[in-house]
Amino acid sequence: MRECAHASARATPVTPPEIVIAVIAVGCAVMAGYKLRDLAADPENWALRLICVSLIALTLATILQPVAAELDQAVGRLDTTRVLANCLVLVAAESGRSAFLCLSGPEHEAHRVLRRRAATLLGCLVAIVLLFAVTPVRHHLDEPYVRSHAYYAATPNLLAAPYVAVFLAYLTWCAAGSVTVAARYARRASTGLLRLGLSLLTGGAGTALGYVVVKVAASIGHARGSTWASPLDTAVAALYGLASALILLGATICSWGPRVGLESAWTNLVARRDCRRLTPLWNLVHRAVPEVALLPHPRPPTLRRLRMTVEILDGCAQLSRWAPARPEPAGAGQSRCRTSERAAAAIEAELIRAAAHSKLASPATPADTGTRLCPAGDREAGAELTWLTQISTALRYE
Repeated sequence: MRECAHASARATPVTPPEIVIAVIAVGCAVMAGYKLRDLAADPENWALRLICVSLIALTLATILQPVAAELDQAVGRLDTTRVLANCLVLVAAESGRSAFLCLSGPEHEAHRVLRRRAATLLGCLVAIVLLFAVTPVRHHLDEPYVRSHAYYAATPNLLAAPYVAVFLAYLTWCAAGSVTVAARYARRASTGLLRLGLSLLTGGAGTALGYVVVKVAASIGHARGSTWASPLDTAVAALYGLASALILLGATICSWGPRVGLESAWTNLVARRDCRRLTPLWNLVHRAVPEVALLPHPRPPTLRRLRMTVEILDGCAQLSRWAPARPEPAGAGQSRCRTSERAAAAIEAELIRAAAHSKLASPATPADTGTRLCPAGDREAGAELTWLTQISTALRYE
């Protein structure tokens, strides 16, 4: 009766999640070919090699999803395609995580870690295959429940399919490591498009962790016969597709992004955001020292951001004559470098505000305390912009 109920629940041979998976599979195949072309131009690049392996494995694993029932029928053993897809996903996850090893550190050290991880992955794959071989088959291939594809839409019970538990455990380990490393590299990225790609990879790895959690919950639900297990199965498919799409975009966006104008679009978007953040500080400085703005701001966001930065620094240099004495750091013997960036920005914002008000109230009688506001040359260009936005944010929320 349960098999018949599941069989009748499927109204069409192809469901929307399967269509999405098929689209992602095509995208993976295209982007894998794109990266293979890059690898042909730079065959000694180990990071690129591992990215290509990851994309190819993810492509094959995704292609297997919609045709799992047909392949199982051809092989003659239920869940053969599922096990193969799980193994390919682990290869993709480990290759993607290991690609970061080749981006920093000595090459010999990276290769030593790669060999250790490859041995661990191989042991995990062997364990999955052996567990699958000794696990009794739960359904026959000719059952309506299996032929209707309803079996493949449901998450298997981890107790009845222990190889899935091994797969989820190793995937969790890889995804957790990828989230940490990708997020760290994203914070240090030199270009906006690279930062976006690494952020997408971070989101993809984080979504993979969510996929594991929901899949375990769905397995528990099926084991208990709960009604909420079926919605969780839909969520599992959606999270798998979302994680694959984010990883695919993040791994390839630096290759095709500049060709479609995405790099310039992202640069302009970031510049607009920076201009918006700098506005409170610029308004305060311009009100006190209007002569710093000789011409209207240009329309291009990158040039407007540069003009605002220069005008803020020039205005702060002039307002330094009206600035009060800089307060000593709190705590005996505590140096300025140990003060948190947020607290330091709040102090600088208060000094600039006080200097601006003093200049507006008594323009002819500067205090001349020797305090320098936002001294130029103390920070690099990127760090200087970040520092000014922190000061402006402190002004906005005071």
